[in-house]
Formats: sequence, structure tokens, C-alpha cells
Amino acid sequence: MSLEGSFFCMMLENIYLPDYIAHLSRKILDPLHKLLKQELRIVHETKKRMEFSSSTAAHKNKEAAARIDASKTPYYGKSLQTMLQEVDRVAPTDASILILGETGVGKEVLAKRIHEHSGCLGSFIPVHPSSIPETLFESEFFGHEQGAFTGALRQRCGLVELADKGTLFIDELGDIPMSIQVKLLRVLQEKTFFRIGGEKARISDFRLVAATNRDLQCMVADGTFREDLYYRISVVPFVLPPLRERRDDILLLAQHFIDYYTKRYKRKQSKISIAEQQQLMAYAWPGNIRELKSVIERAVILSRNGTLDLKLLVTSQTKERETVSDHASNKKTIYFDDFPSIEEMQKRYIKYVLEACKGKIYGPGSACDILKIKRSTLYAKIKQLKLDKTSRLYGEE
Repeated sequence: MSLEGSFFCMMLENIYLPDYIAHLSRKILDPLHKLLKQELRIVHETKKRMEFSSSTAAHKNKEAAARIDASKTPYYGKSLQTMLQEVDRVAPTDASILILGETGVGKEVLAKRIHEHSGCLGSFIPVHPSSIPETLFESEFFGHEQGAFTGALRQRCGLVELADKGTLFIDELGDIPMSIQVKLLRVLQEKTFFRIGGEKARISDFRLVAATNRDLQCMVADGTFREDLYYRISVVPFVLPPLRERRDDILLLAQHFIDYYTKRYKRKQSKISIAEQQQLMAYAWPGNIRELKSVIERAVILSRNGTLDLKLLVTSQTKERETVSDHASNKKTIYFDDFPSIEEMQKRYIKYVLEACKGKIYGPGSACDILKIKRSTLYAKIKQLKLDKTSRLYGEE
């Protein structure tokens, strides 16, 4: 309420006021009328804002409850119930969590579940380092002040600042540049940071959840990942097994995706036949849940009268078997007439395998399958051994 309004209210408490007002002229009453009308408008608007805030808060609480209910959908089957119980116990704490697992196993989904059960008031802020150029990473991560560098036309908050009171999720932690790893460690320890070009220390009280499909311990040994950051982040590690090790979950997840895409694309409800169940269970699922989701979406889109179309899955399996048999029938003798070092020998062999696989990095009959190493490890080896430009293109389909 304004100062004039407060003074007017004090006047209303005066017992002599009614008689006084009765003798006032219209010239004096009109301004008083306007003042009272203005104060009543302010009271009315304040009441509306309070009702809106209350309604918004109720809506947010309803959304939060819906998110928690959504996290209970059978995206993770019975084989992970023990791990999920541990996740739910850890979620309300502020401990840093590291989620390990192959590409496509649902690491970000698990991170969202942790956020939804954490009670955090802030937002879930995902960071995908591989999609951010190294030169812009610090700006994206910590923000910048106006004029801090060429092109900084306005002030910008970074992802760390946006995650205040919420969860910062870093997908593929191993892709963070070494220069940023030092600053990330400082933020985790002190909860303070500086924007680029800023002189004021800013506070962000966020909860960190990170994920990776790389072997961080090997990266620590190679000097490509900070040891102190590794121990600071992996306070509570969780390992999400690949789908091929969770075969009891395949049909459960498949039916979940069928129900979802049937509603989304307004198709006739489909059921998985016995033959289709056997087909899904027999497949290796190198792309894990992400591949299963894609296959089911495609099958629902192409379905007719409630019958799923999984022919593309059969074709994919057939091609992979043919690829493996081709490798077996086209084996060559590897020989050398000099005395190469172990590193040189490794370089020659990796190059040979890549050529034999025609650039296929992942899946049955691929270079990773033959070499028995992870995809990230193979890419690191290609970079470390400085293979030719052609080999750097391996992995593109």
C-alpha cells in the first residue's frame, strides 16, 4: 500500500471523520475518491497475484507428482529393482552420483529419476559435452559477462548457474576438456564460480549426476582425466547393465514402447506374438534400450490391423550374421618383414581390423567386437596412434 493510502486508512479510524466528510465539497471529495479507488485496485491485483501464485505452486506440485509417477513406468524391469531401491535411498542426499553403462542403456533416464526423487526445488539441467565445441565450453558451462570476448553482446548465465538448487547432469563425463575439469572440481568443492569476464564470485548449490560409457580409471592412468575429479564425482557409482544381460526386461520394455507409440501414432493396439517374442529375445541388441525403442517405433508405424512389422529387425540380424561369416571366410595372413615395436604392431593390427570391417565400429562383426574393446577406447586408440584420415572416418554409417 502506498504512503497516501496508509495515511487515508489512519484517517478512517478517526471518529470525527464522518461529520467532517459530510461538510466537504465535491472539489475535495473527488481526489479522495480517486485515491480510494486506486488503493482498492491495488488490493484487488495483489489478491489476484496471490491466488495465481498459489495456483501455480499447486500446479507445480501436481507436475512433480506426475513426474514421479512417470518414473515408475516399467522403463527398468524387475532385474534392476534392487539397484533402483538403492538409487531411491541415495536420491535425497547431496552426494555426487556416477552412472556407468554402454550407450543406450538409459543413463539419462536414471539421472532424471534421481532428480525427481531428490526433492530438489531447482531444474534438471542436462549437459552434453560432445556437442559443445571446446572453445565455447567454458562459456556454456559458466556463462559470461557482456563484452567479455568478441561476440559476447549480452550477459549470459551458464549451465552451472541454471542448475542452482537443482541437478546438473553431465552426459559422457569423459568428453570434458582438461582445462574445464580443474574448474569443475573447484565448483564441486566450493560451490562458487566466476563468469567469463566477471569479477564477482557466484554461488550455485547444485547436485551433480554424471554418466559415461568410458573407463575413467584407464583415462586417469593415461593422464586424460583428473584423478582428484574422478574420486570427487564417483562418490556413489551405479552400473546399468546392457540389455543383453537383462533379457527378462526385453518383453516388458517392448510392450511399454508398443503402448506408448500406439497412442502417439493412433494405431490399432498391437500385441506381441509368440514368434515375435522369440525374435526379440534372440536378438543381441547392441544399441540397447535406444535400439529397442527405435525398432518398436518403426514396427508400430508400419503395423497393419494391429500386426507388428519386425521384418527390418530380421533383415538387420541376417546382415550382421553375413558380416561375421564374411570375416571368417576372408581371413588373411598377417605378417611383417621388419621388427616393429608393440605400439607400431598395435597400430597395424587396428588398421587391418578396421579395413576388414569396412568401417563398422560397433555391433556384431564390428571392430569393437573383434578387438574386444569399447567403442570409446577404439576411438581413443585411433587418435593416439595417429591413424590416417580415412581411418578417422570409421564409425560413420
